[in-house]
Amino acid sequence: MLMSVEHKALSATIVRNRVTLLEIAGLQKWHR
Repeated sequence: MLMSVEHKALSATIVRNRVTLLEIAGLQKWHR
C-alpha cells in the first residue's frame, strides 16, 4: 500500500476537483 504524503495529497486534490466540478454543474442547473 502506498501511503506516502504525496499520495494522500494527490488523492485529496482529485476529490476536491471532483467536488468543484459537481458544484459548478449544480450552479449551472440553478441558473437555468
